[in-house]
Amino acid sequence: TLLGFTSARTLHGCQLSLVNVVRENVRGRGAQIGLYNHSVAKGVQIGLINYCGDNAEVQVGLINVNLHGWMPVMLFVNLAR
Repeated sequence: TLLGFTSARTLHGCQLSLVNVVRENVRGRGAQIGLYNHSVAKGVQIGLINYCGDNAEVQVGLINVNLHGWMPVMLFVNLAR
């Protein structure tokens, strides 16, 4: 959905929407592209605000929160440990 909200149990592939949410952390990986991206699984996030409860591989955005990343909160770019 390009104009709206996507929600998935796991992340395999790509989510492209204004708001993207992944609810469970399993072995899947993928990418989220949107204004707000929220994930508990590994992957790539590109958006205005990105949040990952696990260890996102790469986050590109204005505000990036990666609880287990190189830095828990970074502006512009955040990388995995």
